[in-house]
Amino acid sequence: MVLGLGAYNLSRNNFLVKKIKAAETLGNATVIVTDKTGTITENRMKIISLYPENRDKGILEKALGSITEYSLSPLEREIKNKATELKNRHSSA
Repeated sequence: MVLGLGAYNLSRNNFLVKKIKAAETLGNATVIVTDKTGTITENRMKIISLYPENRDKGILEKALGSITEYSLSPLEREIKNKATELKNRHSSA
């Protein structure tokens, strides 16, 4: 009964996931990219911050590992640029 009422309340608020595959996919997400005006309209992207903070190097290394030589998206180009910038910053320090 409690599960039924919970599902009913979730469905009333449009929170009930009817396709479990969608919930599994979202649960496995490791990168979330949000878009602000400029990426689509001007075809440019800038990495402003990474989370968790103070782990930029590890995060960018993992992101670079997923990029191939054929990667062409604005996000992938910006990941390469940010990793190069971070590498240059650490090598000059």
